[in-house]
Amino acid sequence: MQGNRMKKIWVKQWLTSLGAALGTIALPLPAVALCPADLPAAVAEIAARPELTRARLGVQVETLTGDVIYSQEGDRFFVPASTLKLLTTAAVLTQLG
Repeated sequence: MQGNRMKKIWVKQWLTSLGAALGTIALPLPAVALCPADLPAAVAEIAARPELTRARLGVQVETLTGDVIYSQEGDRFFVPASTLKLLTTAAVLTQLG
């Protein structure tokens, strides 16, 4: 009985942490004005960061009307890494306990 109670507490704490983490991701970032001609250099600068050495990067920038003004592998589909794993784990824990 004690183990089941501890498991429920752990799951609640884990889901609370997950919600807090996802909430910070969902916060809107400040808008930055950048000339379309400067986009390739800006993306190259970001992609050159050491922490992204083994990362695959796809970028597509569109206007509010849907016109594509910059694309670097923007038509490729990427599988999300850790975020998807967290949501899957939360769903499994919710369903299976």
